[in-house]
Amino acid sequence: MDDREILAKIRTKDPEGLTFLEETYGSFIRYVIRGILAGYPEDAEECLNDIRLKLWHTLPSYDPERSSLKTWLARITRNAALDRLKALKRRDCHFETRDPAKMPRCETTRSSSADPLGDALLLAEQRARLNEALNRLPARDLELFLRKYYYLQTANQIAAETGRSKRSVESRLARIKQQLALTLKEVR
Repeated sequence: MDDREILAKIRTKDPEGLTFLEETYGSFIRYVIRGILAGYPEDAEECLNDIRLKLWHTLPSYDPERSSLKTWLARITRNAALDRLKALKRRDCHFETRDPAKMPRCETTRSSSADPLGDALLLAEQRARLNEALNRLPARDLELFLRKYYYLQTANQIAAETGRSKRSVESRLARIKQQLALTLKEVR
């Protein structure tokens, strides 16, 4: 069954559509989740269930003109897994001790700027520049970059899955980052 038929079934709320989606993309979705929630296997399974529910409700609004189904699923999955990871880290920051030496360090992402609209515009401009720089990368380099910084895979995992050595992966990622930094300076 192809993507169009899967979407048609889901849009008509036919549960078979979700079954076919799972058969076609289930291993890919699990792969993305496992990369982000590597240390939390129980939470990875809960995250998968959350994603299934989210897909059931949001898939009818998917627009094939904007991206492939696989790309859209990757974004939904990655965001759900990252949200779960953030929640887990927040949970881990609640502590039972009064000894400051034993307290975990917790990071916040609150903006301290007095101009949130300006921050949002700056962030959008930075994203556009980064996307432009990423689009200039050769396909193999882009794959490495996405594996490391989008899917949050370790250098060991990337090496094992691509047939490279860990050192080779780390060296190539360092060169890619240097190249991106130069490209981003040019774009300014």
